[in-house]
Amino acid sequence: MKIICLILIVFFLLPNASLASEDMYSKDYQRCLSQAKGDLAIVECNQQEYEKQDTRLNAAYKNAMERLSQEIEEYQQEVEEYKKEYPDDEIPGMAERAEKHKDDLLVAQRAWLKFRDAWGDYLLDPEGGTIARVMASTWHLEATMNRTAALDDNDEFQHIPESEFSRNFHVCMDKSDGITANILDCHGTEYERQDKRLNAAYKALMAEESESQKDKLRQAQRAWITFCDANIEYLQDPNGGTMHIIMASSWVLYATTDQALRLEGKRP
Repeated sequence: MKIICLILIVFFLLPNASLASEDMYSKDYQRCLSQAKGDLAIVECNQQEYEKQDTRLNAAYKNAMERLSQEIEEYQQEVEEYKKEYPDDEIPGMAERAEKHKDDLLVAQRAWLKFRDAWGDYLLDPEGGTIARVMASTWHLEATMNRTAALDDNDEFQHIPESEFSRNFHVCMDKSDGITANILDCHGTEYERQDKRLNAAYKALMAEESESQKDKLRQAQRAWITFCDANIEYLQDPNGGTMHIIMASSWVLYATTDQALRLEGKRP
């Protein structure tokens, strides 16, 4: 973990190096960091801000679940009205699909929590000293803020530079003309490239780790895969049409690139 530690030490010490927008942090947190002296003081700042951001996350999750519950009720009302007018017709299972969509969010959120904690456990290397505590606490804070953004339907991957994607991908998207099949082809081709990058980064990192850290890294990566699968299932809203298929395809591409960067040590 020496390489990833050295890269991330620079990351944490750079001004404006945060993955989240500066205005997402409380003023108390920014003041705390400006006055922090030493790693443990930074950890304390991170923990205090994490508690605030975790409250925001819980509220965002609750709001998302309430929106889905409202969708279920609306579909149920539509079905009842349809039955009154056409009692002999078969009723599309839109309400049932909406219920599954809500269940999928629950599964995805639980999987994300396991991934967040597993990666934090990996970063908390016993041999990493106080900088490992800074890394782990920063990860919990940043990950929580980005997950809140996702639940609020905001961009959770705004920190990824477009330069991390191939030129061919950008050309492909420019020529897609907004056609679903073309967009999915662009996503699929670039995903294969980013997935190879991720696997190479994972293999390289595993090669340099101690046995105990290898086990933590393996668990964290497996937790990430489980979360990816669950979140894709959620994003592919069965009542959402082709737009949600594109959303899921885009998300897995950006999520894979994000994890590749993480394994390369270019972000927490």
